[in-house]
Amino acid sequence: MGEFIAKRSLLIIIATLALTVGIGFFIPRVGVKSDILSFLPPSDPAVKEFKKIGEVFGGNSIAMVIIQSDSVFSRGVLERIKSLEDAYRDIEGVGFTQSLISMIDIKKVEDGIEVCPLIGEDIPSDRKALDSLRNYILSREMYKGVIVSDDGKYTAIIIRILEGYDRDKIALEIRRKTEKLRNGLKVYYTGIPLIMTFVNEIILSDLKKLFPLTVILLIIILGAGFRRPAGIILPLSGVLIAVVWSIGLMGVFKKDFSIVSNIMPVLLLAVGSAYGIHVINRFYEDHDVAKTISHIGFPVLLAALTTMVGFFSFLTSNLIPIREFGFFTGLGVLVACATALFFIPAVLNLTHRKGEVKEKSLHLSRKVMSPLSNAIVSIEKYIIIIMTVLFILTLAFSPTIERSVNTLHYFKPNSPIRVSIKVAEDHFGGSTPIMLDIKGDMTNPEVLNTLVYIEKYLNSLSKARHPQSIADLLMETNYNLNGIYAIPETREKVQNLYFFLEGQEALTMMITPEKDEALLQANDASKEMDETRAMVDSINCFISNLKNNEDWTRKILEWDLRRLGINAQIPAELKTVKIPAETLSHAILEYLNSEDVAADLTKQEKKMVVLMALRGDTAGIVRLGGIDGKYLLRDIRTLMDDIKTEYRINYLYDKFIHKKLSENEERIIKGDLYYLSLEHPPRVVPNDVKIIHTGLPKIYVELDKKLLLSLFKSMGVSIILVFLMLLWQLRSVTGGLISLIPIIFTVVLNFGIMEIFRIPLDEATMLISSLAIGMGIDYVIHFTSRLKLELKKKGKLEAAIRETIETTGMAIIINAVSVAAGFLALLGAELIPLRRFGILVAGTMIVAALSAITILPALILRIRPGYIKNSVKEV
Repeated sequence: MGEFIAKRSLLIIIATLALTVGIGFFIPRVGVKSDILSFLPPSDPAVKEFKKIGEVFGGNSIAMVIIQSDSVFSRGVLERIKSLEDAYRDIEGVGFTQSLISMIDIKKVEDGIEVCPLIGEDIPSDRKALDSLRNYILSREMYKGVIVSDDGKYTAIIIRILEGYDRDKIALEIRRKTEKLRNGLKVYYTGIPLIMTFVNEIILSDLKKLFPLTVILLIIILGAGFRRPAGIILPLSGVLIAVVWSIGLMGVFKKDFSIVSNIMPVLLLAVGSAYGIHVINRFYEDHDVAKTISHIGFPVLLAALTTMVGFFSFLTSNLIPIREFGFFTGLGVLVACATALFFIPAVLNLTHRKGEVKEKSLHLSRKVMSPLSNAIVSIEKYIIIIMTVLFILTLAFSPTIERSVNTLHYFKPNSPIRVSIKVAEDHFGGSTPIMLDIKGDMTNPEVLNTLVYIEKYLNSLSKARHPQSIADLLMETNYNLNGIYAIPETREKVQNLYFFLEGQEALTMMITPEKDEALLQANDASKEMDETRAMVDSINCFISNLKNNEDWTRKILEWDLRRLGINAQIPAELKTVKIPAETLSHAILEYLNSEDVAADLTKQEKKMVVLMALRGDTAGIVRLGGIDGKYLLRDIRTLMDDIKTEYRINYLYDKFIHKKLSENEERIIKGDLYYLSLEHPPRVVPNDVKIIHTGLPKIYVELDKKLLLSLFKSMGVSIILVFLMLLWQLRSVTGGLISLIPIIFTVVLNFGIMEIFRIPLDEATMLISSLAIGMGIDYVIHFTSRLKLELKKKGKLEAAIRETIETTGMAIIINAVSVAAGFLALLGAELIPLRRFGILVAGTMIVAALSAITILPALILRIRPGYIKNSVKEV
């Protein structure tokens, strides 16, 4: 191969540059896509369920624009909110919006109830009306903390994006219109669609900033290591070609950068330069292309193959961006290897001056590395002991590493998007939706009470905020109509409530037109992945045990009381509450004396009706002459039921509540007591109800599981394939196993460091282990390859190890420092996962290099594997 390169140098250079230019034309086709859903395949059950929600209920992606003002209840601010919401509605792909202007309002009026927008088109102008509006809205649980903050200084406009539309494009349009219309108002953007637009912008910004920074750092390192222009230009040009090929091939396959693959250009700069460094370092010893390729070609190829194994092992991942990252970065490594073995030698062959001497380049290496080589040969036993102690200590820490796929952790604490997320959490319970799809007859009280039961449970969780469903609107309507904040006990009464809600836009995001499926939604207020996992597991467990609901009426009361700070133990069985006869008789008589009711009855007959009603003599009431007895009986029965229910509720309320509650709190507790007071409490969860838990928290947990699975799969594949390659190189099982020890030590040490410094396992840091195996093993390969050559020359193992450390050892150090410097450039990234990734990989590469020139030779000296003995015998 070396002779071929020497004869065809110019052709190789021209062909390489021509192909690079051709592939480079596809680079502009590469965009940025950081959508969290893109990590999981469309066939994944969690993704399918989430997308189905979007198709049925007018979108599953929720953007939230939060407006801050000294008081949002001023005409100017409310007019601005209306202008913004109108502008959002005009964006194609926006399915539903909700704000103080448009949110549904249900209130009691003189002749019944009124269902209309909360503010609507007519925004009050005088201060008194605005203050009245403020007091009304902040007194309602339906609005406070949902659409407006408790202090009235923050309000949210919620925008649902329809399924099938480009979320990034719509989110950017929302931001554009907001900036145009906000007129000096302070705004915060949150919700996954809006957050991802900022992530995309940061990714592009980081690429533009970090790529040239990495190039500068490489130039400095290469200049310090080689002290000649060719030692800088050639490794850099070779790896730049690899970068162009990788990004260009992404354009060919129509792939975009993600939160993972955006590190690829910087990574290739850092990693790909290694092959050129080793070729140039050897060339300055041999001064002949053919000899250099014969000496270094195989170890460089093998090193590239092991690095490719590290990247291609990600093809086993269940996460799409990680698979794409592994594939295109692996191709980039292949191109970097090809440029190191063909392009760089071809350039050296045409430009190198024959009169240069190699001793000059080796002098510094021997001066620096000689003390280290002498120390390793002398104290190999202590090196092994120190390694073993460190290995055990760090292994003990590794199992407790945190895992995190929380978007909040992408950003610096003071970044605008982190501030926006915190505002949403502090004032609105977050912007990440928990969703439950409930299939069943939504006119059936049992089904609707199932929604109530689930909502009450979610409200009892510390990290689930503001659960909402069609049940809330029905209970609100029932309260304003009948004075009870609960689901009525009959289907007819439920259908009557629906009559008042017909035509309201809010229903489209809560229930299907056929009333056979409903969406229950809450906000996730978790800040850590452990909290999200615990909450999702808790919800799943609750749903799976939902059939065991005999005491659900008692549970909801206990949950609501506990939420209000009232510790009351509700007995499993309550004694029947007897209503005093005088209470019933007074109510019946008052009804009979009301206008146009039983007008044909005399005073004495009315008293008889009261007595018959109390005795249960319904037949006697029906036989009364001069009136419609059946009609009167029906009304009296309804009246008596209502009186009994009201009396029981008030009795139980006085029994359990011993402190003053607000009007809203009182109606919630009395609503719970309504269920408890019924002689036959309603059932929940009929057999024909199906409940599916979905939403972003569940997707985060699914992603978290697959992240861990991907880590183990890619690590396993990397270790097996790397061992097979070492076996191919060394022809020794023992030698292969010994060669793996330094890199396994490096991986375990990395996990220990992550735990000590509380660095979580996320989309970026999960890549490190496989990369450490694939990239770090390069140093082992170069060391063992040179050691075999030196054994054949010198015959003695100690002398061969010294020579290897003093020559190839220096190249390994230069390579590790250049790789580390390249990755340290990621410390300038805006996204925190990239900064963690950069510092951890930099540290891992240094540890891997030091392990290769300290731990490996120490193990070889103590164990003397088969390939060492065979090499010595050959001499």
